[in-house]
Amino acid sequence: MKFENEFTVDAPQQAVWNFITTPAKVGPCIPGCEDVDVVGPGKYRAAIKLQAGPIKTTFHVTVTTTEERPPEFSTYVTQGDEGGRASRLNATSSLSIAALEENRTTVSYSSDIKIAGRLGKFSIGVMHKMAEKMNDKFIAALRAGIASELN
Repeated sequence: MKFENEFTVDAPQQAVWNFITTPAKVGPCIPGCEDVDVVGPGKYRAAIKLQAGPIKTTFHVTVTTTEERPPEFSTYVTQGDEGGRASRLNATSSLSIAALEENRTTVSYSSDIKIAGRLGKFSIGVMHKMAEKMNDKFIAALRAGIASELN
């Protein structure tokens, strides 16, 4: 499943970069994310609770930065499972951050997500709708988090 999005943030590019690339700051913006732990440079683990239809589960993921060009671009690989290997997740993602104006920044990202196992049996439509809802909540929380840091 491919997922792409772009949105703006009323903040300077560097402030957006600093926030979005700091796991302790961006983690709480991800719906269902808890227990974010940095395990090394460019690598962290998190637990993410989600619900897809009747299935409620927690994915344990490891995110590894594979390329970084501050303050404008990075790529990541995410791997994880829900324990017991009932479902597995593999994703490659890219993030681009560009200044529109001094205090206005565009954030663009894309992810190619593969889910195998019991969650992989859901139709792409159901999974895409779930991702869109999570995305809307993430963007609102990210904007609020960055705004609170700037004030």
